[in-house]
Amino acid sequence: MQLAAAVGTPVVGVFGPTNPVRNGPWNDADTWVSRFDDCECHHKRSCRRDTPCIDTITVEQVADAVDRRLGGGGGRG
Repeated sequence: MQLAAAVGTPVVGVFGPTNPVRNGPWNDADTWVSRFDDCECHHKRSCRRDTPCIDTITVEQVADAVDRRLGGGGGRG
């Protein structure tokens, strides 16, 4: 993600327990899909749930974020 952003590539970040506000992407035009607010394992090395929160992010949610980013709509989270 950081390399893509450094060379100007549009970015859609995908985050489970990591805070996207803290860890980027930093360009206001970029966006992310996140489960940070629902996650119980912030700053832990492994998830405490049977299904890690990042695994609950669907392909459709990522595709929608990509469409928003490439369409110029941005829109965080």
